[in-house]
Amino acid sequence: MGIPYRDQARRDRGVNLGDAPVHQLRAQAGEDTIRERLRQGRLPREAAQLVSAGAGSGLPCAGCGQEILHTDQQWECEVDGCRLQFHQVCYLVWDEERDRTER
Repeated sequence: MGIPYRDQARRDRGVNLGDAPVHQLRAQAGEDTIRERLRQGRLPREAAQLVSAGAGSGLPCAGCGQEILHTDQQWECEVDGCRLQFHQVCYLVWDEERDRTER
């Protein structure tokens, strides 16, 4: 049956996925970065005014800073006239944390 391409590529780069789903790992790794960016004012606290989803564009994620691959789902939103791109899970983490994080 073989190893799926993405898992093979991660294994080749020395990434150990263990038993956790990729989206869970990305959320755990990105949560601290998103909280820090909120504290620093690098991510807005206002709710998104427009949200759309589509294939990744190769741009960096506003939440975690990692590239949004073409195989990833990218969520775009507009906040105060600024367009932001996120991995799906990073958007969900940001949306939850933006109200919770102390100013």
